[in-house]
Amino acid sequence: MELTLEQKDLAQATLIVAALLKRSANTMPVLSNLLIEAEDDHASFIGTDMESHARVRVPAQVKGGPGKVTLPADKLSELVGLLPAGAAVTLKDEGGQVVLTTEATQYRLVTLPADDYPQWHPDTASARFHVPHQQMRKMLDAVLYAIPQRDHRRVLNGALMEIRNGEALRLTATDGKKLSRISEPIGEIEGDDQVRVVVPGKLLGELRRNLAEEGAVAVEVGSRQAAFHFDNVEYRTQLIEGKYPDCDAVIPKDFPFTVRINHDRFKLAARRAGITSDDKNKSIILKFADNSCDFSSMAADVGAFAGRTSVEYDGNPLEIAFNFQLLVETLDSFGHPDIEIRIKSEQAPCLFHCAAEPQRECVLMPIKLADVRRPPTDEE
Repeated sequence: MELTLEQKDLAQATLIVAALLKRSANTMPVLSNLLIEAEDDHASFIGTDMESHARVRVPAQVKGGPGKVTLPADKLSELVGLLPAGAAVTLKDEGGQVVLTTEATQYRLVTLPADDYPQWHPDTASARFHVPHQQMRKMLDAVLYAIPQRDHRRVLNGALMEIRNGEALRLTATDGKKLSRISEPIGEIEGDDQVRVVVPGKLLGELRRNLAEEGAVAVEVGSRQAAFHFDNVEYRTQLIEGKYPDCDAVIPKDFPFTVRINHDRFKLAARRAGITSDDKNKSIILKFADNSCDFSSMAADVGAFAGRTSVEYDGNPLEIAFNFQLLVETLDSFGHPDIEIRIKSEQAPCLFHCAAEPQRECVLMPIKLADVRRPPTDEE
């Protein structure tokens, strides 16, 4: 088998597939490789970590009939990026090795048996719909920050995807300390118009990185898998099993205190306070009164901070503490600078709201003030 394709197509395919495999913890040697399947006038670059799957189809000139081969994903993606832009690249399978040639450059790469590469068996879709790229990007940006990198509660390592009454797509993510939710109307749905599944955050992150400016993502949801198709790219993933938390139950409905802030000023003050926050909770204290917010923090081995910024608040003096890193992440998830913090009490979850983004709901748990002010033990 021999195939020739353009450097830009080879670079796109290898980068997308290698990125999916890069953070995989799988110990099977063949899964550090990507699979190339050549047929007729195209080549498919495939990668799987046994939980998710990526396929990128690119045009190619194929000689010697259809064939398949595996190559080291990380090395291939690295070297392809160094090849001359616009060059034609030839891959020739010589049994145990693939010779990659372009202009004055030649690599010989060791292969692993293609027959050992796991086959991905697509699930039957029960619901299909389309989401414009810009809309999908906005939704993913709203929730990805709230998905933990790793949590022993496996169901929290993904985002809850729901189709509600056949009219809206809703994504929810939480790690137990912060929560983000966004709803957007969608067009015609084929099949089931009531869907509730948990999609792995790792796959959604890869999807977000490769969305284009124009076009739409075709989404398919089955009983065990979800798939995302756009342009020449296909992502598939196993759904995460388990019961997702009832997030409606943790979002307060009544808020006696409302503070209106400017994103940039408030974030800067929070970051300043964070420098002298304790290493354990990253806690800072906010005191609202008379259209201002006093920030304070202290760490025994670093020092203390006191600062003030202007806000819109004319209620009774109110004190509350947050993890400054989670506070900054929550603020940064909004695309508009004018944000409201709705507070029920110093210990209840707080709702972050933006009038310009009414489809968003962001919740952040405060830290108990008693814990922040508790003097450290000798052990700590």
